Amino acid sequence: MAKSRKAQDNSLPVRSTASIKEDESRLIFEGVMNKWLVLNNISKDFGIDLAVEITKTLSDSNQLVTAKKFSVQLKSSTKEYDGKDHCQIAIQVNKITYWRNLFEPMMLVYVDLTTKDCYYKWIDDAFVQELNKKNKNWIAQDTITIKIDRKDVINDKSLVDIEKYVFNWKVSNKSILTPGSFFKYSEESQRLIRTFVGLTERYQIDVLKEEVQELKSRCSQSIFTIAVVGLTKAGKSTLINSLLRQDISPVGVKPTTGIPITIYPSERNRSTILFKNNTEIEGGIDSAFLNKYTSQTSNENNNLNVKLVSVHLVNTFLERGFAFCDVPGLDDPDKEIRDITKTALFNVNAIIYVISVAPFRFGDFSITNKIIEDIQSLSGRLGRLFLVFNKIDALSTEQLDEVKDYIQHTLRRHGVLEYLPIEPLFISAGESFESRIASDDIPDTVTMLEEKLWEYLLGQNKTGLHTLIDNCLVSLDVFDCLKKTLQNKIDSSERKAVMSSEISVLRNELAKFSAEIDEFSRRCYSNIATHIDTSFASIINYLDNHLRSQPTGAKFIEKKNISIYLENQAHNTISEIYNYIEQELAKLQKAVNKWLFENLKQTIREDIPNAYLPLNINHVRQYSSQAGMFFNRGVNVVGILEKLLYGVGWVVDSVIEIIDEIITPDHKIKEKQIVSIIKSAQSGYVQISQNVLANIQQYLNVSCSSMKEKSVIRVETYLDNLSSQVAQLQHSISGPEKRQYSNYLKELGTLELSVTSNLTYLKSHTNGID
Repeated sequence: MAKSRKAQDNSLPVRSTASIKEDESRLIFEGVMNKWLVLNNISKDFGIDLAVEITKTLSDSNQLVTAKKFSVQLKSSTKEYDGKDHCQIAIQVNKITYWRNLFEPMMLVYVDLTTKDCYYKWIDDAFVQELNKKNKNWIAQDTITIKIDRKDVINDKSLVDIEKYVFNWKVSNKSILTPGSFFKYSEESQRLIRTFVGLTERYQIDVLKEEVQELKSRCSQSIFTIAVVGLTKAGKSTLINSLLRQDISPVGVKPTTGIPITIYPSERNRSTILFKNNTEIEGGIDSAFLNKYTSQTSNENNNLNVKLVSVHLVNTFLERGFAFCDVPGLDDPDKEIRDITKTALFNVNAIIYVISVAPFRFGDFSITNKIIEDIQSLSGRLGRLFLVFNKIDALSTEQLDEVKDYIQHTLRRHGVLEYLPIEPLFISAGESFESRIASDDIPDTVTMLEEKLWEYLLGQNKTGLHTLIDNCLVSLDVFDCLKKTLQNKIDSSERKAVMSSEISVLRNELAKFSAEIDEFSRRCYSNIATHIDTSFASIINYLDNHLRSQPTGAKFIEKKNISIYLENQAHNTISEIYNYIEQELAKLQKAVNKWLFENLKQTIREDIPNAYLPLNINHVRQYSSQAGMFFNRGVNVVGILEKLLYGVGWVVDSVIEIIDEIITPDHKIKEKQIVSIIKSAQSGYVQISQNVLANIQQYLNVSCSSMKEKSVIRVETYLDNLSSQVAQLQHSISGPEKRQYSNYLKELGTLELSVTSNLTYLKSHTNGID
C-alpha cells in the first residue's frame, strides 16, 4: 500500500519555472497598472498576454470606463542588472507582423523580476522604421532582438504618457509585407479568377466571354521590371546591389559575360541557372556561385552556354511586385549581346541608364556620339529613362560642378533633357552600398534615385501590388456587369422596337466615326509631309547661307562636317515626326475610347440587358510585362523609328562623296561649287523624305486600321449581343433558366466577398512605402 501511495504522489502535476515566472510577472504588471483595468488572460493569444482598458477615477471613487484599450505581451527575466541602459528581448518576426495588424495599440513589456520594474515599448510605425534603418531585410529573419530603453519604465508619471498615446493612437495605414506575400496574393488572385471562370462555365453563362478570358490573362502580368543598363564598368551592378542592400549582382575587375540576370522577389533565397539546352541548376545567391556563370573570369565568352540567370530573393524592395533586370552593356562588342539588351529595353517599365564620370578626373570623359545615339535610339521610351551618372566619389567638388555643367549643356544641345522624366542624377553607388551594408543611418546619393523611381512608378500605377489591385477591381466590375445583366434578363420585358431603333442609329454613327479615323490618317500624313518639306528646306537654306558666308579663297568646310550636319538634322526632324505621330495616335486612341463610351452609353439604358459592358478597346501597342520574355530569341524588334532612320547616313554619305575640296579665289567657281553642294543635298533629302513618308504612310494605315477594326469589332460584337437579346425578349425566361441564373448569382455573390477581402489586404500594403 505504501508503494502505491508513493507512485500516486509522483504522478501529481508539477508547476514549471516558466509558469511561476509568468504568473509573477503578471502580478507585478498588474501592480504598476493599479489605476486601470487589466482584463483577463486572452486565450489563443498569438503573442498577446493581457489587455488593459484605461479608466478614470471619479470623485465618488467610482471608475469611468473609457473603452480605450491596448494589448500587452509580457516578457520577464531574473538576471541581475548588467549596468546597460537597455533590456534585450528576442521576439519572433511573425509575432511583430501580427501585432502590426491589430486594431488597437500594442505594448511589449519587459518585467525585471529582481527589481520588480516594468519597461515598455510600443510596437508601431516608429518601431518598424527603427528596424528598417538597422536592417531593411529584417522581415526575412525568424527572430530579431529588440532593445527597450530602461528610461521607459512604467510608473505614475509614464502612465500619463501612455494614456495620451492610447487616446491619440490611430490604426496604421501600412501593413508589413512579409517574404513571399506578393506571390501568395498573386496565387490567391489567380485562384479566385479560376473559380469564377469554372463557375461561369458550369452554369453555361455565355455573356462577357471576352472579358472573362481577359481576366485569366491579366494575372500573369503582375511583375513590373526595372532595367539597369549602361556602358561597361559604369557600376550598374553595384547600383543594383545598393538598391537591394544586398551583394547580389556580380561585381568584379573583369567584365561580365553579357548574360542577362533577372532578380525577382521570393519567399526564400535561391538562384537558377538556365542553359541554352533548356536544362537548369539551382544554387545560392552569393557572388561566389553567380560569378561561376556570369563573369568572364570563370565563364569566358560564355563557354558554359548559359542562357539566363534568375535570382529569387527575399527583399522588401522587390516584394512590392518588382523585378530588376541587369542587362548587358550597350557598348558590348558582341552583336548578339547588344540585341539582347535592345530587346529587353523594348519591354521594361523603367530604364536606369548608368554612366561613369570617373574618367573626368583625368580629362578623359565626354558624352560621346555613341551615348547620344543609344539614348536617341530609345525615342518613345525616354519618358521612362532615368539618366544616372555614377562614381562621383572619384571627383573633387570643383570637378563635379564642372562635369554637371558639361552634361547639362550637352544633353540640352542634343534635345534629350526635355523628354526625360527627371533631371539627370549624380550618385556614388559604391559609397552608398558600403554605407547600407554597414547599416549606417545616413542619407546617401542613391536615396534620391529611389525616391524619384518610386514616385514615377507609383505615379504610373506600376507596382505589382497595384496591378493585383487593378485585377481585383476589374474582377468586381465584371461581376457587377454579370449580376446586372443576368438580373435584367430575369426581370426584362418587351423592348424590342426601341432597342432595334437605337441599334440602327448606332450603326450609322459607327460608319461616320470610321470615316473620321480615315480623315485623321490623311490629315496627320499631310501635316508630316508639310513639316518634312519645311524642315528640310530650312536645313538646306541654312547650309547654303553658311557656305556663302565663307571667305573667297578659303578652304570649304570639310565633307565630314557637312555630312554630320545633314545627317544629324535629318535625324532630329525624323525624331520630331516620330514623337508627333505617337502623340497624335495616343490622342486618337483616347478619342476612340471616348466615342465608344459616349455612343454606347447613349444606346444603353440601365433597365436593359448588357447595360454595363466594358466599352474601352485595348491599346494598339502594348508592352509585355514579363521579365522572362525579354530575352526570347527570334523576336523582330525593329520598330517604326528604326525604319524611319534606316539609310539616312548612307544617303547623306553618298551625296557628300561627289563634293571636291577646293581652294579658289574665283568667286564664280565658288558659286558653282556651292550650287553643286546644295543641289546634291536637296537630292539626298528627297530620297530620305520619300523613304520616311512611305514608312509613315504604312505605319499610319496599320495603326488607324487596327483602331478602326477593333472599334468596329467591339461595336458589332456589342450590337450582335444586343440584337440576339432583342430576339429573346419576345419570349419569357423559363423557370429552369431563372433558377439557374439565380443560383449562379448567389454563388457569384459569395465569390465577390472573397475578392473584396483580398482587395482589402492588398490595399493595406499600398497606402504608403515602408
